[in-house]
Amino acid sequence: MDLLAVYITFPSLEEAKTVCKKLLTDKSIACANISQVNALYTWKGNVEDESEYAALCKTTHSKLESIKSTVNKVHSYDVPCITSWTIEANSEYSNWIKSCLDKP
Repeated sequence: MDLLAVYITFPSLEEAKTVCKKLLTDKSIACANISQVNALYTWKGNVEDESEYAALCKTTHSKLESIKSTVNKVHSYDVPCITSWTIEANSEYSNWIKSCLDKP
C-alpha cells in the first residue's frame, strides 16, 4: 500500500479544520498538519497575494479519489488546490497510517 501526501489549501483555519475533520471521520486520511501560508497566484487575470491555510494530509493512494470528491463537494473555492505525491515513511509510521484508514 503506497503512502500519499495530499496538499489542500483553504481560505480560513476554520474551513481547513472542518474539512480535515470530515476526512478523518470518513477514514480518508490518517492525519493533517495545518499551517498558515502566503499565497501568490493568478486569478481571473489578476495577481493575488493572500493568506491561506494549507493542510498536508497523510493517506494512501486508494483514498485519493474519495478525498478529491469530498473536498470538491464542501470546499468554498471555485477551484480548490488538491495536489498529491507519493511518500515513504518508517515502518511504524506507515503501519499507523494504514491502521487509521481501516474501516471497522
